Amino acid sequence: MEGIPFAHPGAGSAPIRLATVMDARDGAAVRVRDTAGGMHRVTGHGSAVPHLLPGDTVVVAATGDGCVVLDRLRAPDEAPAARVERHADGSVSVWADGAIRLHTRGATLELHPDGRLTAGGRALELAAAENLNLRGGRIRLN
Repeated sequence: MEGIPFAHPGAGSAPIRLATVMDARDGAAVRVRDTAGGMHRVTGHGSAVPHLLPGDTVVVAATGDGCVVLDRLRAPDEAPAARVERHADGSVSVWADGAIRLHTRGATLELHPDGRLTAGGRALELAAAENLNLRGGRIRLN
């Protein structure tokens, strides 16, 4: 561990601190600076930690050779993350006040809060083993 070591509050407990991400690679913190000014190597991330960027404020726990990022704090003007619910049947529901966008390198799918659904990509394929029903005020083909 570089810099000022974390203060240990008691035997068997990992000290928890706020820190600022100094370096990040592919959305993961590499190095953080804690509130006392110490620089620490990041040795791991909690499974629910979102994509991180330099300047993000994170909650870290000291380890013997650096620290583990436990979470990221929202910026004061940042909206809460979308609510994700996992159901007993294995399905997942995603709820958001704004639009929900799914992105890959070649395609996007967007659900708008006004009820519109937008799909974009090189090709759009619909397949149905039974009936494929299209309903709308007006359906335009080409």
